[in-house]
Amino acid sequence: MQINVVTVQGNWILRKIAERIVDNAPDEVDMFLSRTPMANENNLYVDVTNCFYGRTGGVDVGLFTHVHENDRIHIKDRWFTLDHIIHMSSRSRQLFCEDPRFYKYMPAMSVKMPGEIPPGFNYQKPTVGIFQRGKYEGKGYNLILRLIDEPIALDFNWVFAGNDWETPVKRLGGKTNVSSLEDMNLKWPQDYKSLYDKVDIVLIPSKWEGGPMALIEAAALGKTIISSRVGWSGVEIPVDHLFTPGNEKELIAILEKLVRTKKRARRIVEKLSYAEYAAHVVGVFRRPK
Repeated sequence: MQINVVTVQGNWILRKIAERIVDNAPDEVDMFLSRTPMANENNLYVDVTNCFYGRTGGVDVGLFTHVHENDRIHIKDRWFTLDHIIHMSSRSRQLFCEDPRFYKYMPAMSVKMPGEIPPGFNYQKPTVGIFQRGKYEGKGYNLILRLIDEPIALDFNWVFAGNDWETPVKRLGGKTNVSSLEDMNLKWPQDYKSLYDKVDIVLIPSKWEGGPMALIEAAALGKTIISSRVGWSGVEIPVDHLFTPGNEKELIAILEKLVRTKKRARRIVEKLSYAEYAAHVVGVFRRPK
């Protein structure tokens, strides 16, 4: 089988997608790039909007990226005449299905995401920073001791800035990335700023609190803040997530929600490959016209 992959010129992402599809074609299929379709042959358009201008007499299949302005008024009659449309997203497929012209032409359609994860794009655990002293009940010390025994704690990296966090640091060590610096080893504000830059989330675990000052710093830097309902949290200073002081179940639920979407997204994209996409394309051309 031969497939003529019609695409754009230059360094546009569409050209790169087309090149990666061709590079990953099955061994028994000859795919090649061109700027023009071939009459009475197999033509794959990458993409439809920029490359497909009418039937060739062969098998015409198009990768469709998106509908301009998300408005069906921009969908051309000729696009419905393709033998098959491979939509990049289900949103564009839905717009075609909702168009009255769809029932006139009834084009075959599928949804397939082109792409794959390059080497080195490894999942990065979010890093939680605690910028206050430990040891005392009022500072949420025992809450953190209970939290780190839960599986969710290992879905995060941890930074402790302040005295008396030796026990949780020791218990987390070897299971996930964790670091700790005591007040005597930190210069304010430069060392604190460096530590804030390393974290994604600032956690305020206190059971009772006047401030804390970490709220001012975290808010100034635009960090995601998880805080118990103490001091300024959620009153003078709005925060992203609040929980009842000392309630580890509420805190665990917040942390689980934060990583759930990230993990699900990773599971989806790690399955993508251009070899799989090229195989899908070949499968489309092998179907009866």
